[in-house]
Amino acid sequence: MQNNEFRNASRFLLFTYFGLDFNVDKTEAIKKAIDIAYNDATLMGAFNTKKDKNDNGEDRKNKVVKALEDQIDDFKKWHSDLCSDLEDNDKGFSFGNAQKLVNMTIKNMHIIYSVINEFNPDNKFVSFFKERFLPHYSAFHIPVDDYILEAAWVLESENDKRDSKIIKFPIKDSACKTKYGKYNSEKITRWSSWNDETYYAFQNSLKDFIRKDNPEKSPLDWEYDAWIATAKKRKDQK
Repeated sequence: MQNNEFRNASRFLLFTYFGLDFNVDKTEAIKKAIDIAYNDATLMGAFNTKKDKNDNGEDRKNKVVKALEDQIDDFKKWHSDLCSDLEDNDKGFSFGNAQKLVNMTIKNMHIIYSVINEFNPDNKFVSFFKERFLPHYSAFHIPVDDYILEAAWVLESENDKRDSKIIKFPIKDSACKTKYGKYNSEKITRWSSWNDETYYAFQNSLKDFIRKDNPEKSPLDWEYDAWIATAKKRKDQK
């Protein structure tokens, strides 16, 4: 029998963050995952909505909903096609914004799936995620934001003492390319302005670095720990 205290605590946290319960239907779970991901991709100055005051993101969200229902045979291609379809530089929505929307949607769905699966494994959203996305878990991308950029910088600085960076950060100052130094967000081009080339160079080189001692390691497993560790460090520094 499951621990009732753990069940109640998990249910409360699921509802507090996502507004969902263990019996949520698939459509609502997906909508919540996308809505929260869209906020992550566009708030804090990450998206210049002044270019179109009527742009509420619904067209982009609907594209994600449709793509989530597609058959995914090649996750790499599926991910690239979706991010490219979402990118709209004329409206100020960069590839960097697109990756954050897609990657956080998948991460949010994984969190929702993991919690509900413990207590209601027959839930339709659980079945949907398990069948369509879980087989690709090792291919999931790391959602890139300033916390992850700092975590990746620290990871390489602590584990590789060579003079040049292996992880391909888009460095602003050429002098930083040949020495580590402490992380400073001003050294790196803001993720929300990245194009596809910059994004994949960083994402793929970070994945390779994470897997250099364990080829089977999931990048998202690293991201969960790295993001929390960076958030805690920043909190302690305040």
